[in-house]
Amino acid sequence: MNKIILVAFFVFITNCLSAQELTAQVSVSASRVANNVNRNAFVTLQTALNNFLNNRKWTADNFSVNEKIECNFF
Repeated sequence: MNKIILVAFFVFITNCLSAQELTAQVSVSASRVANNVNRNAFVTLQTALNNFLNNRKWTADNFSVNEKIECNFF
């Protein structure tokens, strides 16, 4: 019985959630990686993640700059 209530709760919460646009700052650190690894790959990864998070349209709604969620990823 408790499992049914828990599943129903998660279904209800999932239906209430909505997405919003991001203003994200992504930082990728290569300090703990071996020296023989190409560090340029980490710069490329950082740029690609930044572009994906900030340029992706997560909803059909239009948000102004001050309505976007500011976040940092490391």
